[in-house]
Amino acid sequence: MESTLTVVKKNAPGLTNSSKSKILSIEYLRGIASVMVLFHHINIELNANQILERIFFEARLGVQTFFLISGFVIPLSLWTTGYKIRRFFKFLLRRSVRIDPPIWIVILLIFLFGTSYNYCNNIKFQYITDFRHLLLNLFYLVPFFSNTCWYDNVFWTLGIEFQFYILIGITFPFLTQRIGSLIYITSLFIFWLIYMFNHTQDQQYITSHLVFFTIGITGFLFQVKVISFIDTLILMLLFSWGIFQIHGITHVLLVNLVFILIFTVKAKSQIGASLAKISFSLYLTHPIVLYLTSSIVEDVYAMILLQTMSSIIVAAAFHYTVEKIFLGLSKKIPLQ
Repeated sequence: MESTLTVVKKNAPGLTNSSKSKILSIEYLRGIASVMVLFHHINIELNANQILERIFFEARLGVQTFFLISGFVIPLSLWTTGYKIRRFFKFLLRRSVRIDPPIWIVILLIFLFGTSYNYCNNIKFQYITDFRHLLLNLFYLVPFFSNTCWYDNVFWTLGIEFQFYILIGITFPFLTQRIGSLIYITSLFIFWLIYMFNHTQDQQYITSHLVFFTIGITGFLFQVKVISFIDTLILMLLFSWGIFQIHGITHVLLVNLVFILIFTVKAKSQIGASLAKISFSLYLTHPIVLYLTSSIVEDVYAMILLQTMSSIIVAAAFHYTVEKIFLGLSKKIPLQ
């Protein structure tokens, strides 16, 4: 899951001098979220004590953390570059260059290793000629066609992220004024509530996760001073109530904690910075690593250590040999 902003213009409207420290907190949260998702997927193979299993299971909330972060960072990036709707396709191109090629390489690795740690069980290299499945995975279209599946069990979240890019790219101009912003995010929240009370099992579309992106958007609006502290507090109370009705108290605690950390974490951390740097690569590659290391050791705790360290090492290698190249290329596509 990728969403980052590394440069904030000093003269961007509404931005404070502490903007860079806020982005620092976002980076750390990305690293933590990627490790949470890794732990949750390790849990799928565990037969440990109930407390450990519960902790690893709840680590699934790393996905919602990523959605919230994207809701904050992507609008902030558009704001600081003076985004206009006429740049919509250039915006999508920049996101695509940044994200898609690493995903395509991971798909190739899935076929090469024949991993079954995915939603299309027991994929083999010869099945790459199934062009229908291949194209639907390459362009995040799996949810929109019947009898299809994702090659990797994290791709569905990337599909939702791309749906958000389309949504925010089209609707961002409505976020420039206080009244317009309040109407916009309230409308998204109401739509989410109505949808979720009728489609609680449908997880393949942004509609099921819209509230988490909306909370991130709310944080962005508060950050750039489009809405006030009181506006933000009221909205967070509404969001918390809605999330409690649909998901329960654990999700409520998570989103409020993440929201607070965005605006409070300022201390520098070398470990946090390192994890943040490889977070997208870790998110992409860890299912392959977990599959390949699933039967090396029998001891549960040794397996956790082995799979965690192996996933981080592979992610670091993937970041520097693959991801970093396309990150650099994406930055060459101007949004201004």
